[in-house]
Amino acid sequence: MKVALIMRDPAKGGHSIEMLFDLLADALAQQAEVTVVHWLGWRRLGEFWRAVRAARADVYHISGDVNFVAPLLPRGKVVLTIHDIDHYRKTLRGWRKWVYRWLWFDIPLLRVDRVIAVSDMTARLVRQELHLRPERLSVVPNFISPAFEPAPKNTLGDPPVVLQMGTGPQKNLPRLIRALSGLSARLVVV
Repeated sequence: MKVALIMRDPAKGGHSIEMLFDLLADALAQQAEVTVVHWLGWRRLGEFWRAVRAARADVYHISGDVNFVAPLLPRGKVVLTIHDIDHYRKTLRGWRKWVYRWLWFDIPLLRVDRVIAVSDMTARLVRQELHLRPERLSVVPNFISPAFEPAPKNTLGDPPVVLQMGTGPQKNLPRLIRALSGLSARLVVV
């Protein structure tokens, strides 16, 4: 099987999504032939199109933040991962929100075959806000990087400190609190 991972330009900064999908590409390469195709901007559309055609993949997986490329990919072979829709829901207003929805969600969702949400919360919001049929949507949580390994017990401090950045609903603070209940740990929420 051939898989083409479609990602935004990694040169634009150290984005965690790209690092995550680089790890996915490495893991998939053990079971499939993987090609990574970077979206390098509209000025390099021809280069992108040639890379997509050269991939000749069985599956094209749009891995985030370049949803708008879906119409450029072969029908019947496209999977889209949606990490969250907070920018659409919370930041944008007026015509910008309408254009963003149209380019990032409405048109791409007409063209993709399957949608992956990385959490139950994202899946629920996608169904509610974007009216996506549940049978087209699967929840597949992001995996944990192999760089994260258990630390030797004596390096964590006594009690160990867990740092939580943010309290929005997508941070799932109640679940973190349940996970830590009964453990000797200190939770710090910023």
